[in-house]
Amino acid sequence: VEEPSDEFVFAKSPDEVTLDKKVCAPLAYAMNQLPLGEPQADLTRVASKDGLNGGFTYVTLTAYEDGGAESAMAGLSKAVASCGDGFTAKSKSGTSPYDSVTAEPTTKAGDESLAFKSTMTVLGTTHTLHSAAVRHDDVIAVYFSVDGRAIAESRPSDVKLAAVVVGAQNAKLG
Repeated sequence: VEEPSDEFVFAKSPDEVTLDKKVCAPLAYAMNQLPLGEPQADLTRVASKDGLNGGFTYVTLTAYEDGGAESAMAGLSKAVASCGDGFTAKSKSGTSPYDSVTAEPTTKAGDESLAFKSTMTVLGTTHTLHSAAVRHDDVIAVYFSVDGRAIAESRPSDVKLAAVVVGAQNAKLG
């Protein structure tokens, strides 16, 4: 587990992201390692299973004042329910058009949890991205998986979240 490279950063803060559907903002933030809601602090790390060949699971931890985590999770849940037909996020570094967003089953963890997948088409190739969020008291852990190399090489991708990473982080948060 290491700090992510700045090389492929979509945006450095939520303020740098614009959306065609404002309700979808929490999804754009979750899938681009940005904090949800009004955090006190946040930190992102990345884990890879097999270097560049196995994709990556990003973990973004965000701490909140009382009630902030519940509010952030509610916004993410609303976004999953409202953005099924996709949305587009833009920043200085580019445009990310997401074709669809679908809730996925998740193992109950923490005080509340949710999971979703999204699809995006880049240069005619479809990529499926998986995400999950788990709230433990006033901390939210957001997990996001992607195979950036497959996207760069125009190969279809569908990388699942690294269960060992998710399990270990959830255990640390209690």
